Amino acid sequence: MLVLERDDIKKSIEVINQGIQRIENGYSVVIFPEEEERRKTVWRNFKPGSFKMAFKGKCAYCSSFIL
Repeated sequence: MLVLERDDIKKSIEVINQGIQRIENGYSVVIFPEEEERRKTVWRNFKPGSFKMAFKGKCAYCSSFIL
């Protein structure tokens, strides 16, 4: 499991790079919003960084949501 640390940019970059490596090695990656965000009644967009793994890993992606 890969967990982004929003407060630590260096660690976030490392996690994104680990995700890219996993994608390049044939693994599927699923991105979920933060637990804190789920509890709110206002829906917010994913941060752009969440899609960097797909773009840099040169793979197809499908965005969806579960209610």
